[in-house]
Amino acid sequence: MTMIGKEQSAAAKGDPCHTSFNDASIPSTRVMEISIKAGEIVGLLYDAFLKQYKNPNDPDTLKSLNRLCVRLVFCLYAEHA
Repeated sequence: MTMIGKEQSAAAKGDPCHTSFNDASIPSTRVMEISIKAGEIVGLLYDAFLKQYKNPNDPDTLKSLNRLCVRLVFCLYAEHA
């Protein structure tokens, strides 16, 4: 079975890790709750990373950190694509 076939099988079985956010069976309030929680987690990661920089107020530091966080989010969502 291909990877796509495995993912489809998992989604068909109701595995929440493989459910699309476009799935009409998930109430929009639940999707919103998940999105808000994910945003809070990214905020915690952002704050933790920011503390590790030598000059956290430098515009280049903030630009780099923003880019890092965006890339992490894309990597995390790619896992479920």
